Amino acid sequence: MTRRAQAVSVATAIAAVLVIAAVVAMSRGLGIGAVGELTRDPLRGRPWWAGSLGIITWLLWSAAATLCLSAGMASPNTWRRPFIWLGVLCAALGLDDSLRLHESLPGFGIPQLPLFALYGVTALALAFKFLSALSTAVGRAFFTGAAMLALSLLWDEIHPLTLYVVEDGAKLFGVAFWILCGAWGLQDALAETRDTSS
Repeated sequence: MTRRAQAVSVATAIAAVLVIAAVVAMSRGLGIGAVGELTRDPLRGRPWWAGSLGIITWLLWSAAATLCLSAGMASPNTWRRPFIWLGVLCAALGLDDSLRLHESLPGFGIPQLPLFALYGVTALALAFKFLSALSTAVGRAFFTGAAMLALSLLWDEIHPLTLYVVEDGAKLFGVAFWILCGAWGLQDALAETRDTSS
């Protein structure tokens, strides 16, 4: 198993343990009754750390977009477009997540469904392209991130008012895996460029 594959396995295990621990802590009432505060937006009268999980996720969306766009710009023709589109998707999802566009647009007469459909079609097109890289750490990071983000979306639809930590925790780890995807894609692109120029 390569170092990258080990990193993906370790990150997946850590993500699973943290989400399970948070759910158990909430269900057992271990004095962490304010776990939901971590996932909500900071407002006056709430603890200073309220909304910290959301804010960290917004920062990670920015990092994911930057790394994926950089990987696309540095990649040879085969991977240039997929990484650029993944970077654009990360930027769009980050803006949507931080500005709550999917919740605000219906007020302007733009329904949520077309926005979600656009995200879904883009993600499916990327999944089709990354399928050829499934045996690599970059491909596994992409699909693990996509699965975590799908879990977040599914949880939001099934349990919209409960256990926000599952929804937001899965989203955070999904974005973190797409950061790995972009970082490793950039690393591979730079190594390939260095090899061809030698």
